[in-house]
Amino acid sequence: MNGPSREEIEARLAAQKSWTQTHVSAIAMDVKTLVMRMDERDRLDAERRAERDRLEAEWRAEQRAERARQDAERASAEQERRAERERAEQERRAERERLDAERANADKERRAERARLEAERHQQQVERDRLEAERREEFEKRLDMRFANIEQTGAEIKADMKDLKKTVIITAITATLATVFGVAAFNATLLSGMITSFESGKNATRPQGGKTLFRIPFGSAITLTPALDAIATR
Repeated sequence: MNGPSREEIEARLAAQKSWTQTHVSAIAMDVKTLVMRMDERDRLDAERRAERDRLEAEWRAEQRAERARQDAERASAEQERRAERERAEQERRAERERLDAERANADKERRAERARLEAERHQQQVERDRLEAERREEFEKRLDMRFANIEQTGAEIKADMKDLKKTVIITAITATLATVFGVAAFNATLLSGMITSFESGKNATRPQGGKTLFRIPFGSAITLTPALDAIATR
């Protein structure tokens, strides 16, 4: 059987060995490069960590400083507020004391004014009572005087009524007598006139339509019925 010769095998082995060495060298170079890159990355990571730690330390320091500053400002503001509150409280206390003093003075003045008004009112009441008593006394005096005048007037009226009664009786009697005498005189005068008229008119009468007219001296005419003819003839 014909196979590859020893030289070919050795050549192939040498070629494979060369190829393997070449690839191993390449792999070694790649590994070295990879190691170098990893070292570089580690270095960069270390630098970044260091930078980050430095920045974080600076930030923390700044934060601590800022916090300390804020705490100081807060403490200062709180102290100022406390001082302002104390000052305002003192002012309020002083104002309250002033208002209390003014209120006390006002109450004292009001009490004094009330006492004065009460005294004036009492004095006025006493004066009114005195005037009322004087008016009542004066009224009672006037009333007594009026009652006395009324009693006196009543007595005078009673006395005058007695005299008036007498006067009325006398006047009534006189008037009655005057009326009686007047009527009697009128009757006498009328009768005398009638008789004179009858006698003077005996011849002066004349019949007119069944009636007889008599002339009366006082100028008026009396018309008589025919029944008076008998009286005229007598």
